[in-house]
Order: sequence, then structure tokens, then C-alpha cells
Amino acid sequence: MAQSAPVRLACFFSVFVGLACGVPTPVELDAGAPDDVDAGLPATADSGVDAGLQVPPVDAGSTPAACPQGDGYVATAQGCVHGATSGNTLAYLGVPFAAPPTGALRWRPPAPAAVRGAVLEAATFGAPCAQAGGDGGLVGSEDCLTLNVWTPRAPASTPRPVMVFVHGGGNMRGSPSDLVNGLRLYDGADLSERGDVVVVTLQYRLNVFGHLSLPGLSAENARGSSGNYALRDLIAGLGWVRDNVRGFGGDPARVLIFGESGGATDTCALVASPLARGLFSSAMVQSGSCLARTRADVEPWGRTVLSAAGCAADSLDCARNLSAQALLTAIASASSGPGVGLVVPPVGPMIDDEVLPLAPVTAMERGLFDVPVVLGSNADETSAQLFGIPRMLSAQQYTAQVTAQFSPAVAQQVLARYPVSAFATPRAAFVAVTTDAQFTCPTRRVVRLAAASARRPVYRYFYEQVFQGSPILQSLGAAHGVELYLVFQKLDRIPGYTPTAAERSLQTALLSFWTTLAATGTPSGPMGTPAWPQGGGLSDTTMSLRSPPSVVNGVRSSLCDFWDSLQP
Repeated sequence: MAQSAPVRLACFFSVFVGLACGVPTPVELDAGAPDDVDAGLPATADSGVDAGLQVPPVDAGSTPAACPQGDGYVATAQGCVHGATSGNTLAYLGVPFAAPPTGALRWRPPAPAAVRGAVLEAATFGAPCAQAGGDGGLVGSEDCLTLNVWTPRAPASTPRPVMVFVHGGGNMRGSPSDLVNGLRLYDGADLSERGDVVVVTLQYRLNVFGHLSLPGLSAENARGSSGNYALRDLIAGLGWVRDNVRGFGGDPARVLIFGESGGATDTCALVASPLARGLFSSAMVQSGSCLARTRADVEPWGRTVLSAAGCAADSLDCARNLSAQALLTAIASASSGPGVGLVVPPVGPMIDDEVLPLAPVTAMERGLFDVPVVLGSNADETSAQLFGIPRMLSAQQYTAQVTAQFSPAVAQQVLARYPVSAFATPRAAFVAVTTDAQFTCPTRRVVRLAAASARRPVYRYFYEQVFQGSPILQSLGAAHGVELYLVFQKLDRIPGYTPTAAERSLQTALLSFWTTLAATGTPSGPMGTPAWPQGGGLSDTTMSLRSPPSVVNGVRSSLCDFWDSLQP
């Protein structure tokens, strides 16, 4: 959503475009079930770290380690890896796909991973990429460019489809190993086994390590480009998948990349990036945007960060010698110091001369994408705890919140279209306003623009299922990230929660939709599920993801027409 219109969405807008608005508060539990089931951003910033997480040692050598005979050994370009049994799947955790981006390699494109002269025992997750914990302290490591692979143990007659997931966290924090409400949500074993697919989760540089752009850094690049190191990491990871996934039983010609929240924003950028062409065959954008920053947005922040850390903006040697903790501390100072005027750090995809020549939404509009794309959002995105909407909101507070977020003229129109009397509570009204402004209607806009180009099929979903097994969960509605519990087949693993028959049925449907998109480029449901038509056009054809799934013509269409009218 453009911020140049009279709309002022401040922190809410920033979350939508793939940024993080502060540190989310810890999650409460209701009889053992998660209170806020946001999966796009963990309940606590350091929730993915436990004693079992470490960076597997790399023994650099000139000759790749050969693989012995036996179950779970796979030869890769960097040497043999040995996986661990996880039920009916094999898990390969913490496998390096690029060299550690440390020292002189900080703020440079990812370099090739070292060749290993010994077998890598891939039994533990790699350290999360460096990020700030809830107390501002360092969590994880800069030595973090690893990936994880799950593959069924049973042999297959033909290579299996591959599903590559990009985690959320606003490009500020997060990891594939995150513990979300006590559950390692992104563990791919259940999805791999039930879907008969190879599942890959990737780590990528975050915050200042993944998104710093400065003239001095650009001068180091032959194309005059800097920033977008996170996207470059993801591209390198996809290249590793292309080169090595056959050894894990996967088909490099059938690769779905799917991301949620900030990971969805990155996924849409990869769809538009010329450097990512040919590395995947379909894409899924879950509750994210297709927008991007400009160099003018990012470079002033970079200079402020280095200044807060005690380095001149043109002193890259100074900056590369800083500790990770010093840089994370400088981010906090640069984001809240007097005179800076930034609500949140400007991290995320950036338009440059190499990785992302155009904003993804512009590339979609011009038909500059070559794979089928599914875009979707949830019915109650901002009900999730990370968005910070108070549980109790009076009618007067609702009016005050809307008035604070928009110009006076627009605020009056918003209040007229979203009157408190039309909703169960004032909080529900504000959730509807912010969800539609940031997610529902921008998603429709991108689908319409992309479909009009008629370049490749474009599909849209609207996730509406509400967890019924807990009053607190029910009150949250279809909040940001809840669909991931079904996508990763985790309903039965939510601590203390008993899924309903309808929820189990929808989980089966989502398994089919996501895996057939990976296998064929067309999302198809189980027997009896209606065909998922392509999106776009004035009918706003959309797949409603609730039990049972159904095709609807229009989702909050008149309200989205209103939000569209505010665009330049």
C-alpha cells in the first residue's frame, strides 16, 4: 500500500510491508494451547534457541567426503551428509549452503560453502541468524547460512516435488528452528511424510546484516549494488537445492517456494528477481506484500546505524570489525534516537540495479514473472498479538485509533465504512480496518495487476477458519500465521489442543493444495473440493480456505474498492 496517499498507517503499515514493529510480547497459554498463534513471528525473539542448536563444524578440504554405504547418507557438491531418522522421514539439519558471511564477507554476496573432507553429521539445526533477543542481547550467530531438508525414507519411482519455505519475522528476526508456543512449527517431517514431498527450510541474513545499503558497499560491487543480502542468501540456497536435491529424492524442476509474513515479502521479491529465474517452478505468498524499499529509504538508516555504532558511514573497515552485538545495539538506537524519525528499521527487499531492478508489484503488473503464483491473506490478520491491538478496546478508543492512523478526511470515511455497530466489539472493528488496509485489499490489488498481464496463472486465497477448541483462540479469529499450523500438518502437535473434525479436514485440504502446486503448478484439493480458478478480474474469484473450501466471487470487495480509491 502506498504511503504517499493521505493514509498514515505508521507501525501497522510497516508490518505489512515486511518490517517488524517492536518486540512481540510473550504468549500466554490457555489450557496448554497457544493464546496467540502467530507463526510469522515467534512469541519471543529468542524462542528458537535451545541447547540442541549449534553450527555443525565444517572441515574444509579440497576433496569432498565420499559417502559410505548405509541409510541416510547423501552426496552433495560440498561432501557427504548423514541425516537422522525422524519418524518415516530422514532429516538433514544445519547443512551449510554458503560460506559464513563474517569478517571480510560481512555485507557481501554469499560465497560458496567450503568443501568438506569429512562426513557431516546433520543432526542439529544451525544457529539462527544474528538478531536481537527480547532483552536486546545477541541471539544466534552471523555464521548461519544453513538449510534443513526432510525427505521420506521410502524410495520413490520418480523424484518428488520440493517445497522450500521462507520463515517470517519481518526480516528482523526468526529462524526455521523457532519454537512457536512450545512447538517447532517449521519442522518439515509431517509435511514431507504426509505430502510425499521433499521439504527445505532456509536461513538468511536478517536486520542490519541482511539489509545494509551504503554508497561504499555499492562501490565494492561491479553493478554498483548493495543491500538485498537476504535475497542473495535465499537465491544461493535455491541454487544449492537445484544442484543437490536429487540426492535427497527431489526433483529440481518442480520446486515451490513459499513464505509467510516477512518471508512472503521476500518470496514475492524472488518472483520478480532476474537472479532467481529458473530456480523454482511455482510460488506462494502468504500474508505478505509485493512492495520494496528504495535506496533513498535505506541508505540514510544505514548511515545512522554506523554512526550510532561509532563508525563513519564510509568506514567499512570499522563497520566490519564491529561485534554483532554492537550493531544490534546500534539498530535500536538508530530506530528510536532523537531526530531520526523512523518508526521501524527499513529492512526488506530493496530496488537496486541487480537483484531487484523493479518493485515486485511493478514487475507483476508488467508480466515480468515466469511461474504460477498464489497470493493470499487471512481474515483477521491483525488480531494476532504481535500487532499490539489491545484486547479490550472501547468505542471511543476505536475512534481515537482510527483518527490517529489516518488524515481527518480519510478517518471519517473509514469510520463510516467500518462503524462499531457492524462488529461484535470495537476491537473487531479495528482489526477489520487494519487487516483490510494492509492485507486483504493490497493482496487483491496485486492479484488483479498480475492477472491482467496474462503472463502466468495467478491464484488467490482467503483463509477464514477459526480454531474452535479454545475460547481465547476462537476470539483471535483467523489471525496472522494460523494457517501454518495446517500447512505444516501440526494440528495434533499443538500442546494441549484437540482439533475439531472440520479443522482436520481443512488441514488435509491445505496439504493437497500446497503439494499439488509444488508438483504441477496448479493447486488442487482432495476429491470433492471445487477446482481453484485463476484470480483477477472484476469478479475477484478467490478460494475461501475454511472447512469445506469453496470458491467465492469477491472478498470484502466494496471495502477494497474504497481502499483502492485512496491510491495515487
